[in-house]
Amino acid sequence: MSKFMQPSDDHLKNIIGRFTKNGIVCEEAVDYLYRILDRQISKSVGLLAYNALFLAAFSSAASKTPNHILLVARIWALFAATLVMPLLRLKWEKATDYSSAAADVKAIFKTLKWRTRYVNLSVFASFVTSILGALGMLGWKI
Repeated sequence: MSKFMQPSDDHLKNIIGRFTKNGIVCEEAVDYLYRILDRQISKSVGLLAYNALFLAAFSSAASKTPNHILLVARIWALFAATLVMPLLRLKWEKATDYSSAAADVKAIFKTLKWRTRYVNLSVFASFVTSILGALGMLGWKI
Protein backbone atom coordinates (compact mmCIF):
# COMPACT_ATOMS: atom_id res chain seq x y z
CA MET A 1 0.00 0.00 0.00
CA SER A 2 1.22 3.45 -0.84
CA LYS A 3 0.70 6.79 0.83
CA PHE A 4 -2.69 7.14 2.56
CA MET A 5 -3.18 3.38 2.11
CA GLN A 6 -4.07 3.80 -1.55
CA PRO A 7 -4.36 0.60 -3.59
CA SER A 8 -1.47 -0.05 -5.96
CA ASP A 9 -1.18 -1.66 -9.37
CA ASP A 10 -0.25 -4.89 -7.56
CA HIS A 11 -3.72 -4.89 -6.05
CA LEU A 12 -5.21 -4.58 -9.52
CA LYS A 13 -3.09 -7.45 -10.84
CA ASN A 14 -4.12 -9.67 -7.95
CA ILE A 15 -7.81 -8.86 -8.38
CA ILE A 16 -7.63 -9.56 -12.10
CA GLY A 17 -5.73 -12.78 -11.41
CA ARG A 18 -8.27 -13.88 -8.83
CA PHE A 19 -11.24 -13.38 -11.12
CA THR A 20 -9.77 -14.61 -14.41
CA LYS A 21 -11.01 -17.89 -15.87
CA ASN A 22 -9.60 -19.29 -19.12
CA GLY A 23 -7.78 -16.01 -19.71
CA ILE A 24 -10.93 -13.87 -19.47
CA VAL A 25 -11.73 -11.50 -16.61
CA CYS A 26 -15.10 -12.49 -15.15
CA GLU A 27 -17.98 -10.22 -14.21
CA GLU A 28 -17.41 -11.27 -10.58
CA ALA A 29 -14.40 -8.91 -10.57
CA VAL A 30 -16.67 -6.03 -11.52
CA ASP A 31 -19.16 -7.00 -8.80
CA TYR A 32 -16.35 -7.25 -6.25
CA LEU A 33 -15.06 -3.76 -7.06
CA TYR A 34 -18.58 -2.29 -7.05
CA ARG A 35 -19.03 -3.64 -3.51
CA ILE A 36 -15.87 -1.78 -2.51
CA LEU A 37 -17.22 1.40 -4.15
CA ASP A 38 -20.46 0.96 -2.18
CA ARG A 39 -18.48 0.66 1.06
CA GLN A 40 -16.60 3.86 0.23
CA ILE A 41 -19.87 5.71 -0.32
CA SER A 42 -21.25 4.34 2.96
CA LYS A 43 -18.14 5.51 4.76
CA SER A 44 -18.36 8.95 3.19
CA VAL A 45 -22.01 9.28 4.27
CA GLY A 46 -20.97 8.30 7.79
CA LEU A 47 -18.14 10.84 7.76
CA LEU A 48 -20.57 13.54 6.60
CA ALA A 49 -22.93 12.76 9.47
CA TYR A 50 -20.07 12.54 11.99
CA ASN A 51 -18.69 15.92 11.00
CA ALA A 52 -22.15 17.50 10.83
CA LEU A 53 -22.78 16.46 14.45
CA PHE A 54 -19.45 17.92 15.53
CA LEU A 55 -20.10 21.12 13.59
CA ALA A 56 -23.48 21.55 15.30
CA ALA A 57 -22.08 20.75 18.75
CA PHE A 58 -19.10 23.06 18.39
CA SER A 59 -21.25 25.87 17.01
CA SER A 60 -23.61 25.56 19.95
CA ALA A 61 -20.77 25.48 22.46
CA ALA A 62 -18.97 28.38 20.80
CA SER A 63 -22.10 30.54 20.93
CA LYS A 64 -22.16 30.15 24.73
CA THR A 65 -18.44 30.59 25.37
CA PRO A 66 -16.41 31.97 22.47
CA ASN A 67 -13.30 29.89 22.00
CA HIS A 68 -10.88 30.07 19.09
CA ILE A 69 -10.05 26.39 19.27
CA LEU A 70 -13.73 25.57 18.64
CA LEU A 71 -13.65 27.85 15.60
CA VAL A 72 -10.65 25.93 14.27
CA ALA A 73 -12.45 22.64 15.03
CA ARG A 74 -15.47 23.83 13.02
CA ILE A 75 -13.23 24.71 10.09
CA TRP A 76 -11.66 21.21 10.25
CA ALA A 77 -15.15 19.64 10.39
CA LEU A 78 -16.16 21.54 7.25
CA PHE A 79 -12.90 20.56 5.57
CA ALA A 80 -13.39 16.88 6.46
CA ALA A 81 -16.93 16.92 5.09
CA THR A 82 -15.85 18.71 1.93
CA LEU A 83 -13.24 16.04 1.21
CA VAL A 84 -15.85 13.29 0.80
CA MET A 85 -18.30 15.29 -1.29
CA PRO A 86 -16.59 14.33 -4.59
CA LEU A 87 -17.35 10.67 -3.82
CA LEU A 88 -21.04 11.40 -4.16
CA ARG A 89 -20.84 12.77 -7.68
CA LEU A 90 -21.95 10.66 -10.61
CA LYS A 91 -19.81 10.37 -13.70
CA TRP A 92 -19.99 8.10 -16.69
CA GLU A 93 -16.64 6.93 -17.98
CA LYS A 94 -15.81 6.51 -21.66
CA ALA A 95 -18.04 4.01 -23.46
CA THR A 96 -15.03 1.77 -24.14
CA ASP A 97 -14.58 1.35 -20.38
CA TYR A 98 -17.75 -0.74 -20.40
CA SER A 99 -16.90 -2.87 -23.42
CA SER A 100 -15.59 -5.80 -21.36
CA ALA A 101 -15.21 -6.88 -17.77
CA ALA A 102 -11.43 -6.30 -18.01
CA ALA A 103 -11.91 -2.70 -19.21
CA ASP A 104 -14.59 -2.12 -16.57
CA VAL A 105 -12.31 -3.45 -13.82
CA LYS A 106 -9.52 -1.05 -14.82
CA ALA A 107 -11.91 1.93 -14.92
CA ILE A 108 -13.46 1.07 -11.55
CA PHE A 109 -10.03 0.55 -10.01
CA LYS A 110 -8.94 4.00 -11.18
CA THR A 111 -12.00 5.44 -9.43
CA LEU A 112 -11.27 3.41 -6.29
CA LYS A 113 -7.76 4.85 -6.11
CA TRP A 114 -8.74 8.50 -6.00
CA ARG A 115 -11.75 7.82 -3.76
CA THR A 116 -9.56 5.96 -1.28
CA ARG A 117 -7.29 8.98 -1.04
CA TYR A 118 -10.21 11.31 -0.30
CA VAL A 119 -11.80 8.98 2.29
CA ASN A 120 -8.51 8.54 4.13
CA LEU A 121 -7.83 12.28 4.14
CA SER A 122 -11.33 12.89 5.47
CA VAL A 123 -10.84 10.32 8.24
CA PHE A 124 -7.62 12.11 9.22
CA ALA A 125 -9.36 15.52 9.16
CA SER A 126 -12.20 14.07 11.25
CA PHE A 127 -9.66 12.83 13.78
CA VAL A 128 -8.13 16.31 13.99
CA THR A 129 -11.64 17.74 14.39
CA SER A 130 -12.33 15.36 17.27
CA ILE A 131 -9.11 16.24 19.08
CA LEU A 132 -9.53 19.99 18.63
CA GLY A 133 -13.18 19.82 19.64
CA ALA A 134 -12.41 17.83 22.77
CA LEU A 135 -9.71 20.30 23.74
CA GLY A 136 -12.03 23.22 23.05
CA MET A 137 -14.85 21.69 25.07
CA LEU A 138 -12.42 21.18 27.95
CA GLY A 139 -11.71 24.90 27.88
CA TRP A 140 -8.31 24.95 26.21
CA LYS A 141 -7.46 28.22 24.51
CA ILE A 142 -5.24 29.02 21.56
